[in-house]
Amino acid sequence: MLTKSTVAREIRLNKNWQDLYRKRAKELLSGSKRVGAPFTVRIVGRAGVGKGSLVNHLLLSYSATVSHNISGNDEVEKVYNISGLRVLDIPGYDGTHANAAQHGGKDGKLSLEQFAKAYNIFENETSAVIFVVNNRITPQDKDLMSMAVDARKFFCVVRTYADNIARIRDPKHQEKRLNEMEESIRKELSLTTNLNIRIFVVSIGWPEYSVVGEELQGEDLEEVEDNRNSLQFPLLRSYLSEQKGLSDELQIHSFVKEEIWKVLSPFQTVTMWYQTLDFFEHLAVGTFVPVAGPIALSFSKTLYYTLKAIGEVGILEDPDGAILTLKKHTHKTALIMHSASRGGLVTAVHEALVEIFGEVIFEIAIADLVVTAAEATVSQAIPLLGPLLSATHLPSQYRKLANKLASKACMLHELWIMQNITNLINVA
Repeated sequence: MLTKSTVAREIRLNKNWQDLYRKRAKELLSGSKRVGAPFTVRIVGRAGVGKGSLVNHLLLSYSATVSHNISGNDEVEKVYNISGLRVLDIPGYDGTHANAAQHGGKDGKLSLEQFAKAYNIFENETSAVIFVVNNRITPQDKDLMSMAVDARKFFCVVRTYADNIARIRDPKHQEKRLNEMEESIRKELSLTTNLNIRIFVVSIGWPEYSVVGEELQGEDLEEVEDNRNSLQFPLLRSYLSEQKGLSDELQIHSFVKEEIWKVLSPFQTVTMWYQTLDFFEHLAVGTFVPVAGPIALSFSKTLYYTLKAIGEVGILEDPDGAILTLKKHTHKTALIMHSASRGGLVTAVHEALVEIFGEVIFEIAIADLVVTAAEATVSQAIPLLGPLLSATHLPSQYRKLANKLASKACMLHELWIMQNITNLINVA
């Protein structure tokens, strides 16, 4: 299993980016660049997974309505102030919603896209999302987190009701089970390559017969205190409450996104002259090697563009040298032989890209970009119309690659920051 520290050690940010982040770290620590307004955090999940119990444990008071069964669901989002964070407890996405009709839903139900829009889950006003899951992770959980990744929205995951692990008394055995659970959750949520996303495992059952508004006493209070001191709840609580936790990570995340997007913006602009040149290049190559020739040409050009962009975000020191390495390993004949499928194209360049980036960085960041480039290339392999399709789709193709690269670059930069600027971000 890849770990944050393993990957962070493999990341080679160039000196300009390193200096930029160290300067920003000093500014944040001195308070000169710290954002004063409270961050808005939304708690999202199915009905009954423990969102209300999580809030109650954080507040140590019975402030949130707790549903003790799946059907119990409050339709109204609730707002709390937790350690200076503006926290919104969002109704379960699978429950009934009073605002469903105005957002295109039926019978009080919302699709995931309607739900996200209705509660501004991925809008600018949302600084971060806490996704709450239990032992039954649904396809909708996966889809929501995939939407968050695509939107480059900062989020973490809280796995609730891990009571079996909480009962383990041997610390080493318990830690082993926690690590196994995190690995399982990452695989199940397709987050194995998103190592900058934190996962907390907690035990937060709320006393079932407590009365709303009444102060907890006796055994109920002892039960909650035990929960608050078990597993990773102390880590989660400090992460949300201490300055060197979520608050600083959000400030860093915002800065990283802004800087990465600043350098990638030019790569989304495709001039008419470039499109015209692309059209005639494909037309000429297709005359001698129909279908396969234009595919190999388009794939090569897209990879060269991607390597240049990766150089701009500091992950590749010498893009021109990388392009020469790629050309040396993958001559046109090899690409033409592998051009029949997306998988064939990816296989043709795998060895060269692993040599350039290393196995770890290739696996968690570059491979996905290569697959995206191959998909776009093969989908345009239509005789006669191919050159026109290639030239027409270049702007949208490059925008898609830039968006995906921005997401991967943000992850790698944040992991580097976590590993190398320890006086700024000190949550394990």
